[in-house]
This record gives sequence, C-alpha cells and structure tokens, in this order.
Amino acid sequence: IIHGDIKPDNFLFMNENVPGKSWAEWTETGEPSWKFRGLQLIDFGRGLDLSLYESSRNQMFEGDNHVKELQCLEMRNGEPWSYHIDLFGVCAIVHLLLHLSPIEIVEKKPSKKSANLEGIEDKLYSLPKENFKRYWSHNWELLFLDLLQVKPGVPCSEIVKKHIKSLQSFVASRSKKVRVALSKEHQLMQEQ
Repeated sequence: IIHGDIKPDNFLFMNENVPGKSWAEWTETGEPSWKFRGLQLIDFGRGLDLSLYESSRNQMFEGDNHVKELQCLEMRNGEPWSYHIDLFGVCAIVHLLLHLSPIEIVEKKPSKKSANLEGIEDKLYSLPKENFKRYWSHNWELLFLDLLQVKPGVPCSEIVKKHIKSLQSFVASRSKKVRVALSKEHQLMQEQ
C-alpha cells in the first residue's frame, strides 16, 4: 500500500496507559511496554492498494495530487512515481523535526562526512537546502541521500529496512534519555 499523504497531521501519538506496565528502556523489539506507545499513521484517503493493479509491485503512477510542498520530486518533474511519495513524506517529517522548518530540496553535493562513505559519488544529489549539523551524532544526511534518490522501478523495502534498523540502534543506544524524555512528555499530557 502506498499511503500517499504522509505528513505530520496524519500521525497520532499513542500513549496507552497500561496498568502494571512501567516505562521500560527502549528496545529494538518494542517490548515490554513500548508496543503501547509510539506513532500511528492515519488517514489512508489518498492510499493506493497496489494489489489491485496487474503489475502490483512495479506499478508506477503519473501526475500529482498534492500541494507543491508535499509533492515528491518525481511529481514535480513530471516523472512516474510509486513509493516516492511516501519516502518524500518521511523526509519532510524528519526535516521538520530536525530543522523546525519545511523541507526545500536543491541539487548539491553531500557533506564531507557522507562523501567519504562507500557508494556516495562526487556528484549532485537531491538534498535539503538546509545543511545538517556536523555535531549531530547520527548522520541524517544518509537517510535523505537514500530516500530521495530511489530510481523508478527500484524496490525500496531494503533501503527502508536499513534505515529503520539504524534508527532503532541509534535510539536503543540512548534508551535511558528516550525513556526520561517520553516520561516527562507523558506527564505533561496527563496534566492537560
């Protein structure tokens, strides 16, 4: 399924108060109490069920159905798209969380931090205009390099899995800080 409308408005914060379940530290499996907390994607009104198409996984679409700020690069350029719309939505949300501003895409070379990595060529890529902070311990630019450069017809599931695993490991390495921050957030929500 292609959701087709991934944006901050279409996520609900789940914070089910389960008796007997305390705030455990984050684990990559989400156990024990984390399966009751997190984000839930909603509003599948623009969704596309690919199983209804003959070419299923290789199905491509043309045209656009979004305001310009939420259009994937392929829509903006009049090129065929599939999961590109959802990958762009993820990038737009991550950018908003990191920079507190909407994403604006330009063609530029990656930072030196990313340019030294295997598979990154010395060429122009579609990347956010705003630079990533050098002191950030996670290389967020890699997420954008991968998700914004997916070629039509190329399966993106392995790319997405790679970044999910990387982010889960990143959060797990800071599990105590995550638990404390979310516990404070939970307390603030209860007071409202």
